[in-house]
Amino acid sequence: MTLLPLLLSGEKFGLSASAVGSIFMCMSMVGVVCTPIAARLLDSVGRVRTIIPACMVIGCAMMSVPMVDDIYGFVALVCTWTAAGTLLAAGPTTYISDMATSKNRTQALALLRTAGDIGMLLGAIGAGTVADMYSQEQAIQANGLAFLALSGFAAFRFATIIKK
Repeated sequence: MTLLPLLLSGEKFGLSASAVGSIFMCMSMVGVVCTPIAARLLDSVGRVRTIIPACMVIGCAMMSVPMVDDIYGFVALVCTWTAAGTLLAAGPTTYISDMATSKNRTQALALLRTAGDIGMLLGAIGAGTVADMYSQEQAIQANGLAFLALSGFAAFRFATIIKK
């Protein structure tokens, strides 16, 4: 998400600050609408069965960014990304809450939050470096590739949990 405003206001789309803000507002609206649906899915289908596909959808959306040439396709792409993000926002938290005992639940959730913050820190540094060296689109694709690779690893790791 860090690079999206730069990409939207750059050569490819040339949007104004208010147009970029409107797209982010649209993404927030998608999040508001999809969050209750995501919660229902997480409760009915299961945490692991929704977290992995959500990561894969986000990774595919990131990988597709350079292929979108018009703003309407781009908005559809980032709204899909946002919809999957609602599953990813609630999924790990509920999974950790389910797995941790009441005695260490707060610590487990704090560690999850800290891991996310470290990921955002390192991801932003890495994406910025790739964007400076190559392009913003390639930086977003690199993030997408990382999402897909880690999703594949997690799918293998959690395969035993799904079977149970």
